[in-house]
Amino acid sequence: MQLLGTSRAERAVAIVTVALVALGLALRTRGFLFGIEPLWWDEASWALELIEHRWHDDAIRPVGFMVVTRALCWLFSPSESVLRSLPWIFGMATTVIAPFLAKRLYSGAAARLLFVAVLTLHPAAIDLSKEFKPYSVSLGLHVGLLFLTLRYLSMHRAKDLFVTLLVAGIGTLFAQDLVFAFPGTFLLLALEAYRHRRNHLGWIVGSGGLTVLVLLLQYWLVWSRIPASDSDFWGKKYGVFHTVYSQQSYLAWFLDKYRDLREFPGYRRIYWSSSVLSDGALTLLQRLDGLFWSLAHALGLGFMLFRRRFREVALLVVPLLTWWAFNVLDLWPMGVFRANLFVLCYLAAIACAAFDWELRERFAWFAPAVALLVLIPLCFFETDWHATKRAECNGGSLPPALARLRGFRHAEKKRGRETLLFSTGACTQWEYYSEVHPSKDSLHQKLDPLFDARCSRKEQMPRDLTIGTRHGRRAWVVLDRRRDVDKLAVGKDGQTLDIVEERAIGSLRIVAFRRHRAGDDS
Repeated sequence: MQLLGTSRAERAVAIVTVALVALGLALRTRGFLFGIEPLWWDEASWALELIEHRWHDDAIRPVGFMVVTRALCWLFSPSESVLRSLPWIFGMATTVIAPFLAKRLYSGAAARLLFVAVLTLHPAAIDLSKEFKPYSVSLGLHVGLLFLTLRYLSMHRAKDLFVTLLVAGIGTLFAQDLVFAFPGTFLLLALEAYRHRRNHLGWIVGSGGLTVLVLLLQYWLVWSRIPASDSDFWGKKYGVFHTVYSQQSYLAWFLDKYRDLREFPGYRRIYWSSSVLSDGALTLLQRLDGLFWSLAHALGLGFMLFRRRFREVALLVVPLLTWWAFNVLDLWPMGVFRANLFVLCYLAAIACAAFDWELRERFAWFAPAVALLVLIPLCFFETDWHATKRAECNGGSLPPALARLRGFRHAEKKRGRETLLFSTGACTQWEYYSEVHPSKDSLHQKLDPLFDARCSRKEQMPRDLTIGTRHGRRAWVVLDRRRDVDKLAVGKDGQTLDIVEERAIGSLRIVAFRRHRAGDDS
């Protein structure tokens, strides 16, 4: 019991901390080690570019992330778990590091527990740990760099400085956004070395210069290839840049983004559902949750400045200001967006600073109670406990959709092959599972006797459907659930097609077409 603390309050805090970390690890493991979700179209497109050596043509792919993942696929296989292994490892590491970072950020148990609760149970942090994208890696690197920097600032050991500089230098190859942490981090490291260990100052300056050279090299080789029109595209599609398409002034746009960011630590509220509460009551609770995090953010900033905790301001606020400056220059998206998962550690740390108080013994219950602000809504409003991905990403549905389709054909006991077409995002998933995935041979053995399966691009679809529905046969189309099916019901040369089967499976829809026969209208 000594390991859990000497007092009852300390033991309670330790037990809740361990429980939060254990739950966070379990939720990240589900869907990775068991109940593996298929790749969705965005992940599948990254996988195809990786395997086909086209990844270096896209500037948003971090070089180190793609190279290491490529090596893992070569050593093992390009399966879902191997492709997602780096995000998962960093997601698990973030969960484990969270209590140690909290201990260095705060002296109060309430702030520590709330910080751990946010990082371990945040829906985007959990889901993106099981996504073949670098965003979980990015969050892990920012959390790790924060922890290492604070450890050096308190202990001034050469080995801590070496590890900190190494993570900062190599980390940019795995997450470009780590650059936003550098102004505050290197400034604090240099000031601390100047005051206490001047023999370390040269290493810090030299490492900073080398890191800048690496960044410039990446910019010259990779980032400079990004077309200037990309900011307009992403700004119009997701609203992450203020462009000519924005319907607001820049100030109004920025204030909306800032409000969303203040409330980001409580992001799970958008997935709350309840069979007991009315829609109005649930909406009110969601608004109150957003208000809580907005107030905590403002109080946290105020407390840090009032207490003259400029070290924390440099580490937590300067990265956000640097990030904002990059957005003004149209170099990085702004707002709650999957590429910005890394800001969670800074936003959560600022909000939790509002609870960094030293509590008297009789108020010790307050610390675990604060953590319940995150835990209780999770228990009351969670629907599937991350069995599927949804926070800033999606789950794939193609393998279960194909299994359902095979079962349907077998049940019909009809002979002969029918046309099976994959459109848009479903096409990308089909290419991955039929050409890259380790089980591709088994997939073809099961499908080939039943279907002539292939991708059909938008301009090809009318022709392919017309050919596929000759001689009274059906042609099947697998497409995104949100696509308008009626537009496909007119084949080439105006040939009308009837929908004879339609099934929705996950994010996909399976539709069977047959040529319209005279007399069917009756």
